[in-house]
Amino acid sequence: MKVSTKHELGLLLADRRRQLGMTQQEFADHVGVPRLWVAQVETGKTNPTLSRLLEVVRRAGLSLSLDSPHDDRGRPQGDLAADQRSTPRRRVNLDAHLSRFTNTARGHE
Repeated sequence: MKVSTKHELGLLLADRRRQLGMTQQEFADHVGVPRLWVAQVETGKTNPTLSRLLEVVRRAGLSLSLDSPHDDRGRPQGDLAADQRSTPRRRVNLDAHLSRFTNTARGHE
């Protein structure tokens, strides 16, 4: 599912919570955040930090990916100011990149 706003992200997390058959409190306990945080994210009333959001997404059994408007060599594909829907995109696996960073950082502790 493509998510473009924090409201859409909240709806996606609320839907995932319902799929898991959990209350907001149960979901909060499951992903390691306060229940109020879950309620605020689900209603789009907060701007969660990226690190917390990534951890919640992972613990909820979801994954996050970003589309790049560049080709495999890093060159822009088309006019970036043009309609973004018509720009071919390369899928970037953010989870793989983050796990490499995390593993590298742990090796330096």
